[in-house]
Amino acid sequence: MLSKIKEFVLKRQIVFFIMYYITLFIDTTCIEIDYPITESIVGIFRYIVYIFLFIRLVLILPDYKKTVFDTKWKDKSKLSKFLCLVVGILLISIFISFIVTQNRRLIFLVFILLAFYDTDYKKIIKTTMSLQIILTSILVLLCIFGVTQNYIVSRGEISRYSMGFVYTTNLAQMVLFSAIMYMYINGTKTKTYELFVIQLVNVFTYFITNSRAEFILLEIVIVMMMLFKSLVKLGENTFFEKIKSSYSKLFTTTFAIFPILSLLIVLLYPQGGIWNDVNKVLSSRLSQTYEDIVEYGVDPFGQDIEFLGLGIRQKMEYGTYKSNYVDNEYLQLMFLHGYVFIISFIVLLNILLYMLYRQKRYNEVLLCSIYLLFGLINPRIVNVLYSPILFMIIPTILEYKNDNFKLQNKGRKG
Repeated sequence: MLSKIKEFVLKRQIVFFIMYYITLFIDTTCIEIDYPITESIVGIFRYIVYIFLFIRLVLILPDYKKTVFDTKWKDKSKLSKFLCLVVGILLISIFISFIVTQNRRLIFLVFILLAFYDTDYKKIIKTTMSLQIILTSILVLLCIFGVTQNYIVSRGEISRYSMGFVYTTNLAQMVLFSAIMYMYINGTKTKTYELFVIQLVNVFTYFITNSRAEFILLEIVIVMMMLFKSLVKLGENTFFEKIKSSYSKLFTTTFAIFPILSLLIVLLYPQGGIWNDVNKVLSSRLSQTYEDIVEYGVDPFGQDIEFLGLGIRQKMEYGTYKSNYVDNEYLQLMFLHGYVFIISFIVLLNILLYMLYRQKRYNEVLLCSIYLLFGLINPRIVNVLYSPILFMIIPTILEYKNDNFKLQNKGRKG
């Protein structure tokens, strides 16, 4: 009996992921507001999942021990030593940030990622995509039939509809990321009529939610996929691979610049001129973030700040208020968890990109780049509900380590 339970916990982690994902999804819907009892049920359900994942983590601790300590420090490569240092600083900063702010979000995120050790991240991506499509479709139907409410936000004379979500942008982002993951999974085998359907859904979603950033990004991805399909159809496979390789190299080497530039642009906002125009295009993202920097400052391990967006929960609790929400994920993490964390996190992401590039996983670099660039205008990178890319970190590091080990042994034999 115990052996069967152990086997289930170790081999059925996708079942736990599905259960956990559903609880995250319900948290973003008006169902918890219209039917308050569901919030308690979801909380209990989630902690049951945590118990199973904790058991799984305990069972795989020997694997972690073997992975970390199988090579003496002096025999580790420079990259491995640097990685250990970055991860060490990252974990320490998360722990100190938790003590300072009592914000448990990253603690639970690290726990989830560690518990899914030895899980194929491609399964996580496929499961995430399927759940996004299924659960979003169900929620929209429930909203249409009046089972849950359709929260509305006005942007000037334009009404933005949430279709059952607590934010009007949630629906657009579910459409955006499920479509992107679908194209990642199928690659250039994605059929033209499927791209046409995605195009129609994207346009329809834009008219419902008026979410411009999501609409534009998905349009760009669709056009790029059409271009890639054309190159493959014309027999230009080598040229196609060169494009992916060149882009992957360029993004890997320049990624860290983007979060830094985004901070510099915010700091330049008071200069006025062109920055006022940029602020207007970005829906006051620069001004709100700059005002937060002036008001809160930046600490090494974060602060206990409540960011108020245009969600139904904030409207119900505060009525009339001024939004102070930071849409740039890197800067939001800097406020909430400190600059020690965000620096080490960006470095870790760059190591991930480097390893993916060296392993010639250009499709994965492309997928990561979309999420990481989107993080400049919307906080979704560390949100498992939308982004599965953090599940790449541990498997990629392990595979990179194994590949290097094989090369070293081959060199010694040669």
